[in-house]
Amino acid sequence: RVALHEVSALARKRNFLTRKMIVSQLEQFGEFAAPILLAHSSLSACGHVAGGAETVIEAIKDWIGPASLAMPVHTYCYPESSKPVFVEGLTPSRSGAITEIFRLSGAALCSIHPSHSLACGGPLARVICEGHDQCGTPCGQGTPYCRLVEMDASVLYFGVNLDAATLLHTAEDAAGVPYIYKQDLCRSSVKYRDGTERTLEFRRHDLNIHRRFANIAPWLEERGLLHRKTFGNGELLFTPSSRAQHQALVGEMKRDPWFLTDCR
Repeated sequence: RVALHEVSALARKRNFLTRKMIVSQLEQFGEFAAPILLAHSSLSACGHVAGGAETVIEAIKDWIGPASLAMPVHTYCYPESSKPVFVEGLTPSRSGAITEIFRLSGAALCSIHPSHSLACGGPLARVICEGHDQCGTPCGQGTPYCRLVEMDASVLYFGVNLDAATLLHTAEDAAGVPYIYKQDLCRSSVKYRDGTERTLEFRRHDLNIHRRFANIAPWLEERGLLHRKTFGNGELLFTPSSRAQHQALVGEMKRDPWFLTDCR
């Protein structure tokens, strides 16, 4: 039992990641130049982070400086699951510990959406997050995710692969692919801070169509649209220009609508 404990402690020490180490690795992607960063994340994938989720958030902020920081705080409050209500400011993220800590921080605003809420902090937070509850899709035209593309946000994948890439749904929507949404509208309830409640109607992604988001990483790397660095037990992926990636993917899906799926 003691030997196993010592081995475990040694393993943690070898992959003990500090704020300084994270910043140093992020700087390998170069000086951050975009107005906003969208960060997808896993707290444990790269190793043990000293200080936990807060350390990752602060390290990312060190790297991006005055730029805004956004994270998906997807909540998936769909009516099929015991008719849950999305409560503004209270419903937790289901996108990992880092996103939940960021959501709870006083520096972040959250868009109002039952399934694909987005948290954002910094000078662009309000303009990014507003009006999500008025949109007919989770990630398409007029949503915060579409605004991220319009503003040419960069995207960081901290310990996760492109299966987490919400902006690929935004590209699917722009390309008008035939499979993206379920036929029927989704109706989900939202309770606002002032106590009022309303039912939102929007298109829901058809997840019966299996996406191959992670598999297109080499395609993006070949075109200089995605960069990769090993870090601890995992890796970091970085998209410098979401707009350039979006344009490339929309163009490819205009040629091959099933490019992002296994149905080819």
